[in-house]
Amino acid sequence: MRKVLHSLYQNTVVGAPHTLMVALRGEVAALIRRSLFLFAGPVAAWLLLLAPATAVPTNCETSAAGLDSEEIEFARLLNEHRAAHGLAPVSLAPSLNRAAAWMAEDLGSRSQLTHTDSLGRDPFQRALDCGYPTRGSGEVLAGGTIRDTAAEALELLLTSPPHVEVMLSPEFTQAGVARAYVPGSRLTWYWAVDYGTADEQPLEAPGGVPLAVGANLVTWPGPSLDVSLLFAKAAAVQSVYVFDAVNGRWLHAGRDVPAYANTLLSVSAGGTYWMMASAPVVLEP
Repeated sequence: MRKVLHSLYQNTVVGAPHTLMVALRGEVAALIRRSLFLFAGPVAAWLLLLAPATAVPTNCETSAAGLDSEEIEFARLLNEHRAAHGLAPVSLAPSLNRAAAWMAEDLGSRSQLTHTDSLGRDPFQRALDCGYPTRGSGEVLAGGTIRDTAAEALELLLTSPPHVEVMLSPEFTQAGVARAYVPGSRLTWYWAVDYGTADEQPLEAPGGVPLAVGANLVTWPGPSLDVSLLFAKAAAVQSVYVFDAVNGRWLHAGRDVPAYANTLLSVSAGGTYWMMASAPVVLEP
């Protein structure tokens, strides 16, 4: 389904807002592009809906087309937000994920947030070049030095009603989610989320428990496991806590704590624990 939308570019920098209205050419008299840019200090976000594409050389090579724990978490939070508004979830399409990963890296290499990539493609041509069976129909971009986690990226996007409109579009059935870390670039972290309306075979998220940097509330999905083995499985896990309701105290196990000082000896199937991680990791049970 095509939507008729107005094209809006809005840039706000240090209290000096200015707006430029843009009309597109040709058949776009009935199909207009919509874009929004938000910038305040270290954070930024872009939105683009339903635009035509021009033919350019195909390039979709990326080494980051898989999913890390924060990308998995973003998809979960996105679908949670959609469910709260009575909408069906979006599945993760491999081609859209590849397109998003390529774009996130491309943005970081240029220190920019723009829907036109370094090859001159818009998101819809890029989706085709990456193998999606139809033109992608939406894209949101976000970035910032403190926007490395899924929760932080989504928090930024939710401040913008047009971005929310994209994320809550009932027409979207699939998405691709990617982030890129580019030290020394203007924003450091770059997120790209591409949306589509086709029915590509969904990308399966890796098994295990995704942990973000910092505190994670985790329901342990595997069998009982000694905490020393848990630490051996994942070098990023630094400590584990659980509240002992019977005795009214916290039990604790730390990677660098002497074994005799640990009061938590194992994690149990179905138990809920706080786990502190020093880096994103998918913890295999």
